Amino acid sequence: MSDTAHNNNPSQTQDAASDPLVINLIERQKLDQLGVTRASALARSSGERLSVVLSRLGLVSELEVAQTAAKLSGLPIVELDTLRSATTLNGRISASFLKKVHAVPIGSRENVLHVAMADPSDSYTISSLELLTGFKVAVCVGVLSEIDSAILSLIESETPREEVQRPVEVHTEDVSRLRDIASEAPVVRYVTQVLEMAVSRRASDIHFESQKTNLRVRLRVDGHLVDIEPPPTSMRAAIISRIKILAKLDIAEQRLPQDGRMTETIRGEDVDFRIATSPSLFGERVVLRVLDRRRVPLEFDKLGFSPDVLKDYLPMLQQPHGILLVTGPTGSGKTTTLYASLAHLNRPELNILTVEDPVEYEMPGLTQVNVKPDIGLTFAHVLRAFLRQDPDIMMVGEIRDIETARIAVQAALTGHLVLATLHTNDAVSAVTRLVEMGVEDYLLAATLNGVVAQRLVRTLCPDCSQPYSPDPDMIARIASSNQQLDHNFRKPVGCSNCNDTGYRGRTSILELLPIDDEFRQNIVTHNDAPALSRMAIAAGMKPLAASGLELASKGRTSIDEVLRVAKD
Repeated sequence: MSDTAHNNNPSQTQDAASDPLVINLIERQKLDQLGVTRASALARSSGERLSVVLSRLGLVSELEVAQTAAKLSGLPIVELDTLRSATTLNGRISASFLKKVHAVPIGSRENVLHVAMADPSDSYTISSLELLTGFKVAVCVGVLSEIDSAILSLIESETPREEVQRPVEVHTEDVSRLRDIASEAPVVRYVTQVLEMAVSRRASDIHFESQKTNLRVRLRVDGHLVDIEPPPTSMRAAIISRIKILAKLDIAEQRLPQDGRMTETIRGEDVDFRIATSPSLFGERVVLRVLDRRRVPLEFDKLGFSPDVLKDYLPMLQQPHGILLVTGPTGSGKTTTLYASLAHLNRPELNILTVEDPVEYEMPGLTQVNVKPDIGLTFAHVLRAFLRQDPDIMMVGEIRDIETARIAVQAALTGHLVLATLHTNDAVSAVTRLVEMGVEDYLLAATLNGVVAQRLVRTLCPDCSQPYSPDPDMIARIASSNQQLDHNFRKPVGCSNCNDTGYRGRTSILELLPIDDEFRQNIVTHNDAPALSRMAIAAGMKPLAASGLELASKGRTSIDEVLRVAKD
């Protein structure tokens, strides 16, 4: 079937006002009229199906479109593993045609061809497939990006053998050839589809890992890595090079780590990506951090701050000077909490400066600086320069060494508010860690306003979680004394809406340590971490596990998830 025939497809011209899918989405407030108008205009100009354009523009999620189409048509949604068995039936249907219509055959039996389609109402495509194959077509519904990914594999299988079999590794001196193969359509298409899939699945990171026989590709979704369909091994070097070109990195340098950034338009919205490369035994490894500002609401209640925590946190944040620390391991949401704090403080009359490694989100009204250790621009160097810039508030991406810690203390002593992160397991350990680094205890006691320790826990899928009664003895071991619980405990089950994980999304659990006069005195008297922790709990501090238990008792997460991130 020719491309011209497809472009003349009469079913492409859709009346949005009478489209059952659009009507249903508007009725359920998943779509507004402005979005319909925008999508309709693009559908008319591009020839794409309206349902496809809604997903491409990000007006409605791919999964929402697929679920709505399945419900309206009474058809099942096909699983990703089934799509991986896609076939072009020995050339009877071209993969390029399937790409245009977003449909893929997943098997045939007794003269019936089973086809997964992004839009099952596309009668033109169904008729075309029946004409091409002589089979009766049975339709099921698929998620758009998953169908496109399956078709991409088919396109690669149709590419002539001599074109596909490129060397896995390209010599660094052959830069022009490396650029050429990185610009080929299958490579560009694959990278684009992975980026789109990562954004649609709310992934925080994308991992491209060169292994002995293939390029492994994984997404970190809700804190857990999941594999996706890998590309042909022959495309490995080209895909890595494509990402490096987008990030303006040196594609000839494969022996040393490199860092960069890029901005790509995903379904009509600009999304930032932070790129880090590193050499490995079988080639380069690339990790992309997805910095999708739309998914990061810088509001305390949406980040998991309960009213009780905010009641104590906001006064610490409003202090005119001193140090406020946010602690936790990598990936626990520390930087997001600092950005939410800066958004709360950001006013025209304040001079707010940040030093980060790297700057993750650009925030209007702030002066933000990336550290560059290779030229001597370290946290300590930038902080010294900040002190000559008449600051009111300074944010330090991470206190890593004694020099940075002492400058932060000096800034707090001279009338500035300093917000910073520190890698410790709990709030009290931040105090002992700074003392062990070399900060004088009396200076720390005089400047520290408070410490927040946090973790990210997965939230239960609202569509499939079930009530259950946990072991009372286990609850008693976790709960703080006299802690009030709702006893609405639930457990994960798994369904199509959460990819059978039982969880969808994440939120914070927090341990807040306000520094009062009594605790300042205990810092000076050299109490160790366990003793300081007992004193803080006796004074009312709720440990991380107890905070998580409270969230679980409200049915927001599971006890197993709380214990996973707060074992102690």
